[in-house]
Amino acid sequence: MTLAQNLDIYKSADALLVLSLKVQAQVPRSYRLAIGQRLSNECAEILLAVARANAARGERREQHIEKLLEHVEATTVLMRAAHTVK
Repeated sequence: MTLAQNLDIYKSADALLVLSLKVQAQVPRSYRLAIGQRLSNECAEILLAVARANAARGERREQHIEKLLEHVEATTVLMRAAHTVK
């Protein structure tokens, strides 16, 4: 098992977190808490889910991957909303 930080998916998720922080700064103040902060939190959860899935085996790994997919879906929705309110 490699360290999660060495995985391509982890590196991509890390880049997504950096992007989300930039997006958060561009979201109008009235939406920043509802969209921007939640977006960054979801991206951080993606990183955690990747690391947890990498460390787990069997059914627990599947559970972490399911959580990861939920966070990816939430991030997609929030990114679209952030783009709409700009």
